[in-house]
Amino acid sequence: MSTETITSLKNKLIQLENDYKAERSNLEKKIAEAQKTHQVEAIAKIKSLMEEHGLTPESLQFSKRQNKSKSGKGVPPKYRGPEGQTWTGRGRQPKWIGDDRAKYAIK
Repeated sequence: MSTETITSLKNKLIQLENDYKAERSNLEKKIAEAQKTHQVEAIAKIKSLMEEHGLTPESLQFSKRQNKSKSGKGVPPKYRGPEGQTWTGRGRQPKWIGDDRAKYAIK
């Protein structure tokens, strides 16, 4: 093959690669638009069904405030110290427990 033929083939390959990259970019944009359209339609459908059945996000337990209240509940203490201190048995052991946990266990 001559140098001119090789150069011509190389240029054609570069052009094909650029065309495929442009086509891929266009297809990715169309996919993103289609996904966004489907999401908007789904949200509208959900809102419509919620209104139809008298539902709220809170009644579906999607409220952020409801989820936070669960984490606000503490663990009850398992041990009570000589001066009224308490310990749940989690985390670092307080010095007042010493070696005998049973002595301070809350029954």
